[in-house]
Amino acid sequence: SLYVTTVSFFTVADIGFSQHFMREAGADRDEETLIKLKKELLSAKRFYLMLGLFGMAIVFLLKNSLFTSSENIYSSSALFYSALILVIGTIIQLVSSLDAAILSARADNYFVKLVRSVSPIFTYSIAIIGAVFIAPIEGFAAGFLLANSFLLFVYYKRIKKKHSTWSRINITLTLKETMARLKELFKEGWQLYSVSLGMILRQPIIRYVIAIIMGLPAVGIFDIAMRVTTTSRDVITSGFASLYPSFSYFYRNKEQGKLIEIITISLMLLIPVGAVSLVILVFFPEFIYGLWLGDFPGGIISATIILAVWQFITILNVPFWYLLQAAHHEKIAAIAVWVHTVSVLILIPLAFAGISIPLDQLLIYWTLTALLTQFLIYFFTESKLTMFWVVFKNKRLLIVLLLSILFFAANLIAGFVISFKPAELSIPVLIISTLFIFSILPFYIPILKKSFSFKNLNSGE
Repeated sequence: SLYVTTVSFFTVADIGFSQHFMREAGADRDEETLIKLKKELLSAKRFYLMLGLFGMAIVFLLKNSLFTSSENIYSSSALFYSALILVIGTIIQLVSSLDAAILSARADNYFVKLVRSVSPIFTYSIAIIGAVFIAPIEGFAAGFLLANSFLLFVYYKRIKKKHSTWSRINITLTLKETMARLKELFKEGWQLYSVSLGMILRQPIIRYVIAIIMGLPAVGIFDIAMRVTTTSRDVITSGFASLYPSFSYFYRNKEQGKLIEIITISLMLLIPVGAVSLVILVFFPEFIYGLWLGDFPGGIISATIILAVWQFITILNVPFWYLLQAAHHEKIAAIAVWVHTVSVLILIPLAFAGISIPLDQLLIYWTLTALLTQFLIYFFTESKLTMFWVVFKNKRLLIVLLLSILFFAANLIAGFVISFKPAELSIPVLIISTLFIFSILPFYIPILKKSFSFKNLNSGE
């Protein structure tokens, strides 16, 4: 709780800064633009340092009220120093995220992903050592600080070694200039921030509504189902963050053909993999929870199925979502997100009115209102960029989409004809999945021949 509270509070301070640099600091930028961006980067880092000092001051001022009440459970001094370490670690994390944004913007996103996959080793190895010596919270805080210090150091060395055009720019900035730059950054980053804020607020609000209407056990069911389906989605979409700087690069250089190619290939990957994930989550949730939890609460199966459908719907918008923001249409992207967020906010008065709504119906409402957000994303992509329908003129993509629909339909029919019990359905699903994989493979041969790689979408230095 200490970790989540501290990190959540401070990471909200990334007011679109990292997204701004990821979009603007491409290798195609001229020196004048890079100087401007580097001044903005220094201003953002100074802002985070000031925020860190403010956070540490709060921890000092509230030391007695925050930690003394837990003295019987855990040492108040240990919690105090752990909180300070977490504040420092979080500020280092924010600063390192700015350097990571520069690397991603300059076609080095693969390195960023690689380093981030390694950094948790520091966090959890130190945390385990702390737990062995009966200091789990201090160990975790120290590990968190070490992991983020590692990120900051490695990113700094990478920029200096591989991106000399950026690293050799030396700038100085007075306090007055820093404040002026920050003002501009806030102005430019606000819409990007509002996108993130809208996405962040949805889930705490729906949890609050569920808790009021159905109690905390229902929140627990929602959390488990959301965690399982979100994990599946994240596994599928995590590498697609590299689309953002790549889209920005090609949009600036008016290479529409390349943008269409990237979107087409992205969808050809997302649709079939998403369809397989959907089949697993819809037809085998009992098997998943049996392995994970053993006994699982009633209502969790239907909640998982509904949220799996929602996650699949959101998977399809990934390339269009990044494209809108890369093309400086973050304002309309924010509108699309806030439509769903507001639709969830509307539920709060109903909850206080004592209206009884079953969890399944609430999640169906969540999914249906999310459809409006998806529609707006596609509508704005077409109306502002004319790049939605043109993608679906690709015959290979249309065939893959059709085969994915038939794949899900075949599994659904097998369930009705044979049984929806996992033990009886597993063999038919395995056969259908094998046929599906072999049927779509020929459509990926042109992609494999071109050796298309997302880490090299953008021309480097």
